[in-house]
Amino acid sequence: MSLSILLPLGTTALGLFFAAMLLAQWLERRKPYQLVWGLGLLWYGLASGTEFLGNAFGWGEVPYRAWYLLGAIMTAAWLGQGECYLLRTRGFGLLVATGLVLGSLPGLLQGRRLLADGDPLATAALTIGAVGIGAALLVTAVSWRRPERLGHVTFGLLAVGTLYSLAKILGVPVDAAAMLHPDTGIVHGVGFPEDVRLLTPLFNITGAMALVFGAAYSAWVWWRRRLYSYRVVSNALIAFGAFVPSMTHGLHRFGFTDGYYLGQFVGLTLIFIGFLVSIEIFARRPWPFNRQAQTRQATAG
Repeated sequence: MSLSILLPLGTTALGLFFAAMLLAQWLERRKPYQLVWGLGLLWYGLASGTEFLGNAFGWGEVPYRAWYLLGAIMTAAWLGQGECYLLRTRGFGLLVATGLVLGSLPGLLQGRRLLADGDPLATAALTIGAVGIGAALLVTAVSWRRPERLGHVTFGLLAVGTLYSLAKILGVPVDAAAMLHPDTGIVHGVGFPEDVRLLTPLFNITGAMALVFGAAYSAWVWWRRRLYSYRVVSNALIAFGAFVPSMTHGLHRFGFTDGYYLGQFVGLTLIFIGFLVSIEIFARRPWPFNRQAQTRQATAG
């Protein structure tokens, strides 16, 4: 088997196993971020599963549409949503709003160009950009006035956006000849119309920023407090693991497909190791920061 089959297969197996672990944890503890992360990892695993099936047995419209919805639209956004439930602060909310603004720019810029060319897709592109700006303003207002509601508000926006994307992806024609990159044969989103492809930055940029910067911020907080070394290591691994596929996905969108499947597998592996570090490996060991924290707690008591 080629790496284009083995890597997606490995990512699928790890993603589904990881999702099952987090969903089991949610059933025990009932924390919203555990449920959302579990679903995000489920989308991750299923999206990679479509890549395995497509590369092994041939691509068709059904796996192609599923791949785009699960991978290009849902995975990063749902994983980032977990951070919105975990870090309900004004600063983090403003970060999410910034991600929405950045994700809106492709629609606004492309819409302006299409409008100048008289292309009928200009209205759809500009609408996508305007909706993204509106969502950013809403998140900013909530973050400023009621940051404790950030998770619920962003989840509502994500749910509506996901349902709209589902209807859009199922309802537009697909160019079967453009589903695979002409030089490398790797699946890419060019088979969809431009107005569908302009949806992905809103989801991917916002979700990736929330996950990467959320985990990095958590690592910095624990480092600054000199508490719980395993949490510093865990969050650093998660942040880097989220950054790797975000980078390879971004390159993939612009036609640089080398490393696409490897980035997915390596990124998920790092996130998984970070998760294990947080609950099983270092948490029960007397690391120096932990001993300092225990000493301070005993003194305070």
